[in-house]
Amino acid sequence: MAFMKKHRVLIIVLGITFAVLLALGSLFFVRANHYKTHFFPGTVMSGVDVSELTEEEATDKVSRFVADYLLTIHARDDQKYYIEGPSIDYAYVPNGEIGQILESQDAYDWIKQMKVSNEQEIDLSTTFDRQRLETELAGLACMQKDQMIAPEDAKIAWVDDSYELIPEVMGTTLDFEKVLRL
Repeated sequence: MAFMKKHRVLIIVLGITFAVLLALGSLFFVRANHYKTHFFPGTVMSGVDVSELTEEEATDKVSRFVADYLLTIHARDDQKYYIEGPSIDYAYVPNGEIGQILESQDAYDWIKQMKVSNEQEIDLSTTFDRQRLETELAGLACMQKDQMIAPEDAKIAWVDDSYELIPEVMGTTLDFEKVLRL
């Protein structure tokens, strides 16, 4: 009893220290367990931030990113034409790489990873509906025969009592079958 009275402050300090260490250790293991199924903060895959997401959530976010694809066609007449990904069923085809990256991260290294940016390039395999692409392309103004300008060679012509060089016309004629092969 005399020992308790004499070292009461020391026992209280040791008890509080033990409780704090136990709480910190528990927090560490709870967070480590969290990062077994979630990506570390700062994890970016092919430009998509997947911080704190599960494999399924990350795959879904990458899929939405890919689906926002915009095909831009530059025509000779300085016109731009656009085909949006959803109109041709453009979609991401998961190949398991996202899950492999999650499995490879060391969950117990989460404290160090909080301060690090982890950017990785992944294979963004995709698919699209070729028939819908052909339909979209066929509907573009630059693909309409009546909108196409035939190319012409440069020539010399008699204009106003003198010869003049008439420059070539590049034209905008397209062969639809060759465009489809691209």
